[in-house]
Amino acid sequence: MRCPRCQRDNAPEAEKCAHCNAPLELGGATLSGLGSPSGESSSVSVSTHPSGFHPGAVVNNRYEILDTLGEGGMGAVYKALDRELDRLVA
Repeated sequence: MRCPRCQRDNAPEAEKCAHCNAPLELGGATLSGLGSPSGESSSVSVSTHPSGFHPGAVVNNRYEILDTLGEGGMGAVYKALDRELDRLVA
């Protein structure tokens, strides 16, 4: 599997790049069950962006991802536009 960050090849079963430690994508997998405030669930496609979501992605038809603010072992924080409130959120 090719690393989206450094473009080096890794073993097919690898979860992180052996060279730069970036998480490797799950080839078309989706994150589901991301419930909206109304209780509806939706799914969001995992992109080839190192952090999982890419700028321009829309989550729950409400939050437009603008940038990745930070990443850690347990998750990532994104800068997004809340389309319903018309303001920036993290």
